[in-house]
Amino acid sequence: MTIESLLTRPVSTLSSKATCAEAARRMRRQNIGSIVIEHDGAPIGILTDRDLTLRVVAEELDAGSITVDKVMSTFPVFLTPQRDLHAALDLMVQMRVRRLPAVNAKGRVIGIVSLDDILLELTGQLSQVQKLLQAERASGDVDGAVAV
Repeated sequence: MTIESLLTRPVSTLSSKATCAEAARRMRRQNIGSIVIEHDGAPIGILTDRDLTLRVVAEELDAGSITVDKVMSTFPVFLTPQRDLHAALDLMVQMRVRRLPAVNAKGRVIGIVSLDDILLELTGQLSQVQKLLQAERASGDVDGAVAV
């Protein structure tokens, strides 16, 4: 399975020269926890509510004057929608992140996949397995030798 069906679209983006206060207001207004940061239309990183908390508020910086490129998390890699779900999850573990933006062939952001998106998908699949096992137990066919 690819991540394409799991992508949240559209993705909120801001210029790398936007202020942290502007980013925080956008997060509040859109009820989101991250914004992809772009420079000349190309993604260069992501700013999360955690970045704002730890790198701006905790450091007592002026959110109205510091730009997001100073506190964002940079990403060395962006996903393509064709990326395998398990490969994307492996990448999240390796990079220790909860969100990964996806780009199209032109390098433009088209979506974002989060750990929550992946968990919802996997729990849905496990729920289907649970239903199958319960149905087999109820029918007494625990071997599952049913022709389809």
